[in-house]
Amino acid sequence: MSDTAARAVTALAGARRAVQLYPPAHPAYGEALTELAVAVREAAAAEPLVLNVHQGRLYHGSLPLPDEAPGLLAVAEMFESLTIESLVFKSNFSATDAVALTEVLNSRPAPDLDLAALLAQRGVQSVAISLLEKTEEDDDTDTVRERDRAMFRRSVTAVRGMMQQVSSGDLSVVAEARSVPGPIVRRLEQDAAAVLGMAASRQPTERQLYHSINVMCYALLIGGRLGLDTESLTSLGSAALLHDIGKTAFDPDDPAQAEAMRLEHPRSGAEMLRHLALDDVAPMLVAYEHHMLADGSGYPAQCEGYATHPYTRIVSIADRFENLTGPVSETGALTMDQALVSILREASQGHFDPFLVRLFASVLGPFPVGALVRLSDHSAAVVCSPGSDPLAPIVRIAYDKRGIETVGEEEIDLAATTLHIVEVLEPISLDIDVSETL
Repeated sequence: MSDTAARAVTALAGARRAVQLYPPAHPAYGEALTELAVAVREAAAAEPLVLNVHQGRLYHGSLPLPDEAPGLLAVAEMFESLTIESLVFKSNFSATDAVALTEVLNSRPAPDLDLAALLAQRGVQSVAISLLEKTEEDDDTDTVRERDRAMFRRSVTAVRGMMQQVSSGDLSVVAEARSVPGPIVRRLEQDAAAVLGMAASRQPTERQLYHSINVMCYALLIGGRLGLDTESLTSLGSAALLHDIGKTAFDPDDPAQAEAMRLEHPRSGAEMLRHLALDDVAPMLVAYEHHMLADGSGYPAQCEGYATHPYTRIVSIADRFENLTGPVSETGALTMDQALVSILREASQGHFDPFLVRLFASVLGPFPVGALVRLSDHSAAVVCSPGSDPLAPIVRIAYDKRGIETVGEEEIDLAATTLHIVEVLEPISLDIDVSETL
């Protein structure tokens, strides 16, 4: 039964995307909605199909759906953004119902949005929808943090599954990359510091996976500060997420392939994305250009007068910053402030767009979210929000002044105290997982 439920979820994600992208006369529109109707009827043949979400994970009744199910991330995010508690499908779900449901589920979140009433107005009787009631707890800091963590975990799971399928030769899954930036874009519009906190996540055992996601987060932060609209941010995020897809054509564990992978992955990635004929060409261009530098150097070699895509210039900065601060880099991991100084220096030498680098520096601030700092009372803390004074951010204590690890995760607005930052520390020096503290 879980297989048929997973197929229905995949079909629901595909139908929502088709309705967003294509007019009703387009073949892809009809095919996606037909598949949704067929998949739901199959899943609800013996008993109603019940989909619900709990702590960021999608369930079929009380059973969690497999993480690798295509479209799972998009549907789970839809549940949360529209505050849906559950969807119940009956076996008489029709193609007409599929059209109405998909259009309703593509509604923009709003305080007065009544999904059940919209379905009733369209005559849909084969679907029951229940909404979550908002409580004061929903605005609690810990609740918001847990939602952010759940959202990031879903993104990691989705990208992990996508990379595994691409490595096995299945490129069709790349089309789902556009669903990954969506929730992070929405979170960016609410709180940029939360996205900076996500980008602090590191996992040496899955270096490439986290690198791709973190580059996406940093690129979105630059795009957000530029004032890009939601559609443009989604395109930028997809391009950033896929910038290194060409590396899947090589064996990262084979030292003999290391140099070929470094030099050839831009061409390989662009070729992969070209064959997919995606509606958006930005990912293909960014994959090809992200190691081309602003002064004409880098690789692949540029023709004189060649102008890289604006998204490429953003992703190149995000890529460089993440490489400098990641667990593995050519110089050893730098602290965030050191990495920012390094990129500012490289921009002055013509390697990066100086305007975009300064914009990135303004987003991060002198003490970026995720930086581990020592305070004047000898305690150690993680910067969790910029605060009113760039030099006195809001921090979360990790070790108190006696050197004892804290349990309560006390937050302090340094602007309201006599404490100040003495130095920036390397997280490895205190064995701290910054992302868990955030």
